[in-house]
Amino acid sequence: MDCNELAGLPMQTYQEVGSYQVPQSVINRINSIRNANSPTYTTSNFKIQPIQNAFGGVVNCDYFYVKINSLPYLNGFQMTADQLLEYFRTHLNDFIGTNVNVSFEPYVHYIAGSVNVNETAIWNSLYENSLGSLVHLDMLDDGTVVESGYYRNGSTQSNHFTVTTMKTPLDYSHPVAGNRRWGVFASGGAYYFYVMGVDRTNDMSTTIANWAFNAAFGAADDLWRSVIDGMIDFCDTHQGDALFREEKIVRPKWNVVKQFLQGQITLQQLKAALNCP
Repeated sequence: MDCNELAGLPMQTYQEVGSYQVPQSVINRINSIRNANSPTYTTSNFKIQPIQNAFGGVVNCDYFYVKINSLPYLNGFQMTADQLLEYFRTHLNDFIGTNVNVSFEPYVHYIAGSVNVNETAIWNSLYENSLGSLVHLDMLDDGTVVESGYYRNGSTQSNHFTVTTMKTPLDYSHPVAGNRRWGVFASGGAYYFYVMGVDRTNDMSTTIANWAFNAAFGAADDLWRSVIDGMIDFCDTHQGDALFREEKIVRPKWNVVKQFLQGQITLQQLKAALNCP
């Protein structure tokens, strides 16, 4: 990471997402699911994957966004910013390109007599009621995330939801560890839809594959670009107006930026450590 990158990247937002902590209410729900499905579910195979415990020496900080000049219409009414985000969350797979083999599904794990976890109802609950739901990612190397945050602010028209990676008996370890956020906010008379994440490859095999073939981060880039394209298409086919797709990606060494991304130092302190003005 050099000084020019620092000047052109949404560093404060990276810090906000990278340092995001799963709230106690969600931790309590994870504990409740574990206890209800013990002994198959344990503290070692059903838990949050924190970014600080990951293996990868490089940290991915990505930010993909699209400017929306006019919000789309649905069923004859123009959507609000929070309605657009919630429609996206509950129809996420519709926004993924057909050339990307990834889908998001409610976490469902059933073993007769020992395990019965079905997250369909809570994932499909509207807005904040979906907080704490587990989501299964059907992809080459399957993974699980938990919806760890949901935020709405009608006065500022800033809205987002956050997921955090998990290890589960159904999907084992997620290939990366960290947080990802999707949101819609108003600025300068327009709206912006974005997806962003701060994460690291979780284990040695994923790290090696990512280093050799860009397998983890490259595949994720393709997914989020397709999602942004899906949002542009949704707006343009529903009487809205979405202009362009932009992205800002940096992948510095974790040891260089970990204190900043974990909220332990300020941006000015990071700049000083890197000898940036």
